[in-house]
Amino acid sequence: MYRNQKSQKLYKRGIEFYTNTLERFVKWLEDQGLDNIWIGDLDNGLIQQYFMYLLPKRKNSAKTYNNTLGVLKTFYNVCLKQEWVEGKNPFDKIDKQPEKYGTKNKPFTNEQIANIKEYVLDYDPYLWKIICFIYYSFMRPSEIRR
Repeated sequence: MYRNQKSQKLYKRGIEFYTNTLERFVKWLEDQGLDNIWIGDLDNGLIQQYFMYLLPKRKNSAKTYNNTLGVLKTFYNVCLKQEWVEGKNPFDKIDKQPEKYGTKNKPFTNEQIANIKEYVLDYDPYLWKIICFIYYSFMRPSEIRR
């Protein structure tokens, strides 16, 4: 049911991430011998153990850690809303990790743009039209590939 509610709002990759995240959590519970635990019995200590497992053992990045926290927190909120459990969301007590932003999406300088434009106009003017189309339509490369 949770997956059906989320699938109405997410793309295929988002649905896969939610499904994989929930399955990974259930697998971890099974590995801990807690495969029959009721969701209402999840406590802060157990949840902290799982998130401590994510960083050193699975070597998740801060972003993956935070995304996992978001999925599990949202899932528990759905359970609360459906009145499958009572009380407060134990995932609310877990702090997010600070995310380090690298140079992955570092913008070009004005000088670099001028050099690229000059080169592309000299060697492939049609490519410059495509670049302008992408730029002025605010498309992201990942959206073009999908």
